[in-house]
Amino acid sequence: MTETPIRTTLPIGNTVEQLHALADIVIERQRQDHRFPEQAPGQPGAEGAVLLSVLVEQVEEVAMVATTEGDMVLRRELIEVAAVCVKWLEALDRKAQRDRMHEAVK
Repeated sequence: MTETPIRTTLPIGNTVEQLHALADIVIERQRQDHRFPEQAPGQPGAEGAVLLSVLVEQVEEVAMVATTEGDMVLRRELIEVAAVCVKWLEALDRKAQRDRMHEAVK
């Protein structure tokens, strides 16, 4: 059984804050690929086990700064967590696409 990715459209009425947060996540995703090329799309470091490790590390950083740092530092860490999640979603979508292409060839 194959599942199709959830696709939604942005509802009208998004807040400026939401759009800024999403833009910052996209920028962080691009920064991650530049800073960690071994984890760029298609590289072995972009697979689930590696991404899980990165995500856990990022969540630990959020836990540390949540009570010791200001809101801007916490925001930065949360953006990094969200970007890692997006990266993992991208990897899952690429895998699903490869699987579909492989099935089509059979």
